[in-house]
Amino acid sequence: MRLILASLCFIVFHAHADLTRYLLPHPYDPGQKIEVVAEAPQGKQTFPLLVFLHGVSMPKGAADFSKEVFQFWLAKGIGVAAISLPGFGSSDGPRDFCGAFTMAALNKAIDFISEELYPTRIGLVGFGIGGMASSLLANQRSDLCCVVSANGGYDLSRLLKKEDPFRAILEKHKYIIEFSKEEVEIRSPLEVANAINSPLFLIHRKLNSLVPQEEVTRFSNAVNQAGGDCTLCFLEGGDLDTKISHQEVVDEAGEWIEQHLVPEHIKSSR
Repeated sequence: MRLILASLCFIVFHAHADLTRYLLPHPYDPGQKIEVVAEAPQGKQTFPLLVFLHGVSMPKGAADFSKEVFQFWLAKGIGVAAISLPGFGSSDGPRDFCGAFTMAALNKAIDFISEELYPTRIGLVGFGIGGMASSLLANQRSDLCCVVSANGGYDLSRLLKKEDPFRAILEKHKYIIEFSKEEVEIRSPLEVANAINSPLFLIHRKLNSLVPQEEVTRFSNAVNQAGGDCTLCFLEGGDLDTKISHQEVVDEAGEWIEQHLVPEHIKSSR
């Protein structure tokens, strides 16, 4: 199986945390590539896997995650991977703000990682736009045991208003998105809150000026009211920089992630 998979992509090795880098053909256009980095924990035959999705402030995509981020989880016996969204890093294609092209790329990448590394469980951690994508993947996939969204967006209906500040930013940076009801709804996690397949952990900076606390709370409540499992955590600080760091994710959701990823943790908690 691995030899067959290798023939379907370009494989390059690089020094970033000793992770293997893959360039996969996009399912819509094989000429467009999807960048993935991944690594199994040393000496482990079976292991869970944590996949990272970056935010818009990380133009190098997967390569913008530090070596320490990956080493933290590898040291715990958890495999790691990161995917560059289209238009970031070495991933080709439009920055369509979690539109069809981006979501197809992410699903293809996760399928490949699963078949290449054979993880026992898969979890996601997304930041910003990667957090929003993670919430959408929690609806689209049934193989995710846990999903963390840090500073994601959840109710995009406001993008239908021309005066919306979030919309102004997307227009300024020339994101490929049509501001129609249909196109906005397919990107909005709130639209699928009643059909989320994975436990969610939302971490949000109180001072986030683009996504208000009320929106995050509304999404979390919608998931839980539909019978889902959503934990919500608001962070203080960030006066000069409202982004959320990997260390803050570890501090707030690290134990929760391990409880869902590592079977021994789950058994001992019963």
